[in-house]
Amino acid sequence: RIDPDLRWAVNFFYTTSWRAMTKCMPFNFLIQSLHQRTAVVISLLIPLVLAVPAANLCQYRPGIVIPGVRQGEDHFTLSFMIVPFTKNSTCIFPIINYNYIYGHKPCQSHKRKEVNAMRKKLNITEGIFPMPVLMVATYNEDGSVNVMNAAWGTMQERGNVALNLTETHKTVKNIKARGAFTVSIADAAHVAEADYFGVESGNKNADKFENSGLTASKAETVDAPVINEFPLCLECEFIEYQDNKYGCGVIGRVVNATADESVMSGDKIDISLVNAIAFDPYTHGYYKVTERVGEAFKDGLKLKK
Repeated sequence: RIDPDLRWAVNFFYTTSWRAMTKCMPFNFLIQSLHQRTAVVISLLIPLVLAVPAANLCQYRPGIVIPGVRQGEDHFTLSFMIVPFTKNSTCIFPIINYNYIYGHKPCQSHKRKEVNAMRKKLNITEGIFPMPVLMVATYNEDGSVNVMNAAWGTMQERGNVALNLTETHKTVKNIKARGAFTVSIADAAHVAEADYFGVESGNKNADKFENSGLTASKAETVDAPVINEFPLCLECEFIEYQDNKYGCGVIGRVVNATADESVMSGDKIDISLVNAIAFDPYTHGYYKVTERVGEAFKDGLKLKK
């Protein structure tokens, strides 16, 4: 870590001294004439006097070498050596080391763990993947069923659900009126129906749920429907609607959770049997989530030291 008083010196010598050195004719000739797999180390000492007592330069003692910046795969390093000049000034020696191995990359043992890989900029901000495919079900004013597809939802905390929905949605109006809703996990067997609930508006089509061909039952604990075909369902009480700048929208408390017997293995749910689907915001696709690849809170323990 370099003291803030020295940062300008780092930037200066990194940009000017390095460029001047690489443009030097003898330097270039030396590099070009090196035999393959031959290494050379070039060091430059360029003194710099600062009107700052050495004792004031952070916690560093006179004569200490401060590690600086490093470029490439251990090819180029810049460090500093501090030496008292007068009572109120300090002489700093920037030490530039250039290690060049012609036609041969550094040995694996000398490579840094941080690798500057080539990366491409993406024009997207909603890049969390996977995103859930949540079926939010409510009752309309006449008691008919309304369902919408919501990817912008998650557990706000243990026991609370957050759905980032605008108040213009028919679902939000129903939630406020009834004080309840259910959240089901969409599965691969009903991708078309799940997507339909996202492209059709309950404000425009009163027969939206009926057109899907699915069926519903009343929830056990709240005034909201449970879609029978979706294997997992959370029954929620409405807590509040957050409409400020960084509000989460609908906040609900989970009061009951049910699962279809087809996805149960004894007394426990088998997620691989749910065949849940996830939304891909990059290409707008749906992907099946089935294979278990590890054990949470366990597999990482082997890396702890």
